[in-house]
Amino acid sequence: MRWLKKDSNAKPRGKAKSAGQAPRRKPPARRKAASAWRKPMIYGAVSAVLLGTVAGTGTWLWASGTIQRSYDDTLAAIGDGLVDSGLAVREVLVINREKTHKSDILKALHVNLGDPILTFDPAAARERVEKIGWVKSAVVERRFPNKVVVYLQERSPAAIWQREDKYYLVDIDGEVINRKDVRHYPKLKVITGDNAPKHAAALLEVLNEAPELRDEVVGAMWVGDRRWNLELNNRIAVRLPEQDPQGAWKKLASLIEEHKLLNREIEAIDLRQPDRLIIRMTRSGKRQLDTPEEHT
Repeated sequence: MRWLKKDSNAKPRGKAKSAGQAPRRKPPARRKAASAWRKPMIYGAVSAVLLGTVAGTGTWLWASGTIQRSYDDTLAAIGDGLVDSGLAVREVLVINREKTHKSDILKALHVNLGDPILTFDPAAARERVEKIGWVKSAVVERRFPNKVVVYLQERSPAAIWQREDKYYLVDIDGEVINRKDVRHYPKLKVITGDNAPKHAAALLEVLNEAPELRDEVVGAMWVGDRRWNLELNNRIAVRLPEQDPQGAWKKLASLIEEHKLLNREIEAIDLRQPDRLIIRMTRSGKRQLDTPEEHT
């Protein structure tokens, strides 16, 4: 601010000025300093309004489908260019496929011959392929310029799970494979009961303790989510214990071999008691035991 010099001829305040003295010049009014935050605040408000306008416009465009249509049109144009340049799928190669159906793989890949290879998503395709029942794991790759390669690790069927009136193939890990291929595995054990597939591996380990008796087993029921009941070829029911089923199974195999139990009229064999073997005879078997032998 500019200050005026003091006039040496000026008279003290409150006294009349002389007629010939020039009037004292008033200093200019002081301008108020603009607040330091005012301009940024104004600019921020304007920016917020503009951004809100753009965002609102973008939302409307997306909701109305304008952006999506432009995006699809752009992808289509790019795809046509890729095909014209030779970057199109000409071959789908699947490695280690034995049981998985070709149609299931092609459906999961979402790719057709002639599709642009750069628009093919291997990661998404792998996730879909691994949802196929036979597939345990998969690797999907693009091989430029024109090949899609799929590496499979397939599941091995271990049993047939009966649930109500439906039958499913299951693997050793208890994973359900599918229903349509059950007829191709008539020699697999049929298991029943809730959560039975999750315990199929343990059951097979028990049966393998006595291979000569294992082939006599046609079915197994998982009971109370804790133990197995078995059914043999001649309809004999075998109740395995919850604790040490392997030991009980081996003991039964020895008794059957020693006493030819499979040739007897037996309805059930109960192995749940560790210190005893309970055998229940059929009605005809009981009559044979009650009838004395005739001697001549």
